[in-house]
Amino acid sequence: MNMARTVTVGSSAAGFTLLEVIVSMVLISLIGMAAYALINSNVSNIGRIKDHLDRVQLVRNGLAFMEQINPMDKKTGSSELGPYRIRWKAKLVEPRVRDSDNSFYIVGLYNTNVTITLEAKEIVAFDVLQVGYYRRVK
Repeated sequence: MNMARTVTVGSSAAGFTLLEVIVSMVLISLIGMAAYALINSNVSNIGRIKDHLDRVQLVRNGLAFMEQINPMDKKTGSSELGPYRIRWKAKLVEPRVRDSDNSFYIVGLYNTNVTITLEAKEIVAFDVLQVGYYRRVK
């Protein structure tokens, strides 16, 4: 008596078909590409934001420096500001005014063009309105 068993492979066999594996790999790769694009755009945005914040800080430092400059006394000039060079040129906007003969000051309004450079390359430029003054000696 030959009692050999015959095993048939039917549709109820365990495991994945080649088509299911390919579809899952395509889905995983699409999700991976979307995640990479998102991360890449965030990294480039962070770089641009850092550059912008650096320029904003330079403008703040330039404004703080220009508070010390009296444009009526020194219309043009340049100075070192750490590794940067700051240059300014003031132009009279409103004429000099003396309130009365009893006033100790003569004042004028100046538009000052400020340029900040690093190694002869312009980093930022801006204009600022300043009051220039001169103390009269009585």
